[in-house]
Amino acid sequence: MIKKHRVMLHPGEVTSKSDGDRHFIGGAQLARLYGVLPTDEVVTYDHSNPTHNEEYEKRHELYVLHLYPRYHGDYYDIHARDNEPEPIRAETA
Repeated sequence: MIKKHRVMLHPGEVTSKSDGDRHFIGGAQLARLYGVLPTDEVVTYDHSNPTHNEEYEKRHELYVLHLYPRYHGDYYDIHARDNEPEPIRAETA
């Protein structure tokens, strides 16, 4: 079963390792490069939004994948391991 991920896109410029040129990678392109699905909960980072920071995420126990342009161009599919079983966690008493 494919899992729904909470994703924060961080569009921006990156200098390409392959040609040395600067490229702007927009949100839609980032989503495509990382294999984000339409079923994922996706937001684009906004520095003025107080809910878009790590402190807020920690305080509210949110797990958010932060996706950025990558210099090496080595993007990965965020859903590649969705079908693997969840690790068994020891219960704390």
